[in-house]
Amino acid sequence: TRLAEFLPITVDISLYGMKKEIYETVTQVEGSSDNFFKGIRRLKEKGVRIKLKMPIMTLNYSDFEEARTFAYALGIPFKYDPFLTPRWNGSEKPMRLRLPPREAVRVRTEHLKLMKKGEKEARFWTDRRCERGEELFNCPCGKSSAVINPQGWMRLCIDIAEPKADAL
Repeated sequence: TRLAEFLPITVDISLYGMKKEIYETVTQVEGSSDNFFKGIRRLKEKGVRIKLKMPIMTLNYSDFEEARTFAYALGIPFKYDPFLTPRWNGSEKPMRLRLPPREAVRVRTEHLKLMKKGEKEARFWTDRRCERGEELFNCPCGKSSAVINPQGWMRLCIDIAEPKADAL
């Protein structure tokens, strides 16, 4: 409810899998799958625009097509990326879940085909990069975007640890 009061332009939400076992194996947070799907429904009911993004990895690759279908059935833009980054606490454990290089290239090739067909939402997160410049942030960080982790902590950027606030 608090988030809906601010009427953000869009809320990007990470989708870690369609199956509860997969979702919670990735997040390592019991109940996060149910909370995710409840949250999607609540945000849609409140009229908040949503974008789903899926980090594709060995654990959830089997859910990729189902996730894309789910998003489009709800009229929600869907982004995906086979490139993983370390956790907020610096742990490189997620890096062990990367797709093998050939699979990542196949995903990228499929992405390019979708782009040629005109599927506008078929884009990678890496299309927008943060660059150093005159201002502290030349990207949307802290201006028009924020990230929320599975525990409900909101930060200005996935790469910046502080400040953070409880979004729930």
